[in-house]
Amino acid sequence: MEPITKFDGWYAFLYNTHRATFKHEGVKYTSAAHAYYVLRAKDRLAAERYIMDAPVNVAVACGKQLVPRDDWQEVSESVMLGILRSKFDGPFLGHLLLQIGDPLKHLSSQCDVFFGIHKEVPAAASP
Repeated sequence: MEPITKFDGWYAFLYNTHRATFKHEGVKYTSAAHAYYVLRAKDRLAAERYIMDAPVNVAVACGKQLVPRDDWQEVSESVMLGILRSKFDGPFLGHLLLQIGDPLKHLSSQCDVFFGIHKEVPAAASP
């Protein structure tokens, strides 16, 4: 498989702003970006008011303006993992994801500023 260099064409569904309605923690979102910015916000009610029904470009722009919750640095990766698990839990997107195999294995670092960066995993401490 060739490296995935952009999320368009067949791979558009991988992009966080791709319209994909799903439920996460009992709340219905229309994209992973919508969920991300609502869950990132310190004032979740304000985030829901400005983001939930907005087109994705407006949701992202508004979401970037909202103050992040105090623990965001500590919880951001686990929150995003939960969002993505919810997004790909359905049969359609889940099936498409399985067709790729291991998407991180094929992802070019030019493609995505989060998942395209291969983080160093600290070696386990010797006993």
